[in-house]
Amino acid sequence: MLSENKKDADYRKRVFFSDEAKFHLIGGVNRHSAGIWGCENPHAVLKTVRDSPKLNLWCGLKNNKIVGPFFFSEKTITTNTYPDMLQLLVMPQIQDIRN
Repeated sequence: MLSENKKDADYRKRVFFSDEAKFHLIGGVNRHSAGIWGCENPHAVLKTVRDSPKLNLWCGLKNNKIVGPFFFSEKTITTNTYPDMLQLLVMPQIQDIRN
């Protein structure tokens, strides 16, 4: 990406970065989607409560502008609802950035 950015000054304007994370409302972190940095042993066992309530966060970055963030309860994001979420919430913000 750095070499592409050097060749084309408008490259970053055409790229859209996004990510999502899941947060356990009792304080746990989804270790599959989050890196944990610290002085403690990274192999330590973290206890979690099974089926605890969770919150999903989705955010994007386009042309140095933030898209979102959007918060969803865990049960609201499915393979069927994800495209609707993009169309109804994300696309209007991207259109605003483009204009």
